[in-house]
Amino acid sequence: MADNYDISRNPSDLPKSKGITNEDIFSTEIDEEVYERYSFGALLPEQWIRKHGTTDTLKNITDNHCSTFYDRAMELMEKRINYEEALVNVNKCLLLKPFHIPFYEIRSEIYLNLCDFQSSIISLQKSILYTQVTTSNSRLSRNEQQSISKPVTPANREDRLTNDKIAFLRYVSGVTLFDQKLYLDALGIVANGSNIFITLPFQIYSILCLTALNKIEEASTLVTQMIEQYSQNADLLIIRARLYYKDKDKVFIEELFTFFSH
Repeated sequence: MADNYDISRNPSDLPKSKGITNEDIFSTEIDEEVYERYSFGALLPEQWIRKHGTTDTLKNITDNHCSTFYDRAMELMEKRINYEEALVNVNKCLLLKPFHIPFYEIRSEIYLNLCDFQSSIISLQKSILYTQVTTSNSRLSRNEQQSISKPVTPANREDRLTNDKIAFLRYVSGVTLFDQKLYLDALGIVANGSNIFITLPFQIYSILCLTALNKIEEASTLVTQMIEQYSQNADLLIIRARLYYKDKDKVFIEELFTFFSH
């Protein structure tokens, strides 16, 4: 015959015939004496220790792994071998410490050795961005209202040096693409650089790219603007003269085609 015992009743009312006692329900419960024996602070993660007694925190683990990856990357770079593996190790460092600026500079150098100019430029740009963000946050934490009211301070020496590196990489990247006769790609790199870094080499290569793309009128306009800026540069006058006669030859040939077509 089935037992009609109501399971909604209090567990303390369970019949002895079931073989279940109050002590058996929570058999894994810690005794009060155990609580008294250990302080609550000793159970916190910050107090977990290894057998040899050194405190093992998340920061220590991150620093140790990051140091290992960094040392391996620097060893490979010093030996000038296997830059791909060095890049992998630096990327691991950045995963652990994404706001550590020197890692981006090291990665940029590795990309440069791999002739990946665009990735090298991006790494340097990230280093500048994170430097500005870190500096801005530190100022806001000191005096938020005061720093907001102040004008933006000019770039420091480190930022200027990084910008110079970016300018150099853009120039080398543009020259490399130009030598490969990828004139349109080279123009995009060099023209972008000339807008940021207004220097003569960038503008000269912009003229060369435009000429190679047969954009004589645009090249002549750019040379004229440069002559106004560098009035003492005789080479620019020679370049403009050559562009002028080249454009005239083009017009002359077009007129011949028009004449013979009639």
